[in-house]
Amino acid sequence: MPDLGWAAGLLGALTTAHFASTVFSGRGRDFRGLALASGLVVVSRLLGADWVVHPAAGLLLAFLFSRLGGVRRGHMHLPLLGVALLSAAAFMWLGAGWLKFPLVVVLALTVFSALGRRGQVRGKTVTERPERPAQLPQGTTGTPVQPVQVPEGVPVPTPPARPPEATQYAASSGPNTGLNALHQDQRLPAQARALLVAIDLRTIEAQKALAAQGQTSTQAAYEARAIREEYAPAAVQAYLKLPPTRADTLPIEGHRTGRDLLCEQLELLLSAAQKLVEFSTHAGGQELLTNGRFLREKFGQVSPDEQDLKLK
Repeated sequence: MPDLGWAAGLLGALTTAHFASTVFSGRGRDFRGLALASGLVVVSRLLGADWVVHPAAGLLLAFLFSRLGGVRRGHMHLPLLGVALLSAAAFMWLGAGWLKFPLVVVLALTVFSALGRRGQVRGKTVTERPERPAQLPQGTTGTPVQPVQVPEGVPVPTPPARPPEATQYAASSGPNTGLNALHQDQRLPAQARALLVAIDLRTIEAQKALAAQGQTSTQAAYEARAIREEYAPAAVQAYLKLPPTRADTLPIEGHRTGRDLLCEQLELLLSAAQKLVEFSTHAGGQELLTNGRFLREKFGQVSPDEQDLKLK
């Protein structure tokens, strides 16, 4: 029977070269490629290449050491690690018993690296997360946006002008007290807040006009002040005492909910405030009419003959 030792040696050399190219190339990232290369080493050993397990064991040990960096970064592929450990066990069983001690060292380093990585992730979760909002403006989640350069000739839209009534309200309402504070309460329906703004505007307008006319002690002045300081706040406070989850859904009278009743009362107060503005307008208009009649009597147009008689 011919001696096939040379064939086993050649097969062992080719297997060793294939194993080295696998573990130190892109194929080493796939557990299937590592399993195939290790299987060829086992087959070569069984066919007579006794020495092949020793270089393969050394290459596998170097491969495991090189993968420790992936464990520290949390990128270690568990199936790949499992195939590597099974290959190491097969090589030791086939004669590479010296691999036991360095393999234990590699496993210990792997465990410590994994534990250290877990501690770093937990530390970042606890300590670094509260500091993130301070790094970027609120509402941003990535790289800060750089200013955009608008080319020449491209029209840039301007923001819409603020309505005159809103500007007047902001200037005349003063600090956040009374209706000015209530209309900003987010617990109130949007329609109710809009009605409160309108009531505040109309009562302020009526009070200023009546004060300018010297009618601060009249019934109209009292009603304007009462609507703004008593009646409207009382309606709002009564609504806010209702359970928030039922105030806008549960009927209280007929089919009307708490929101419906509040808006109905505020609309009634707004109508009364508008009537006060009309009253102050008519009251002030009487003085204007009187002054106009005086001016027409004194400086009214006359014929040329009458003008000559007046001069004589």
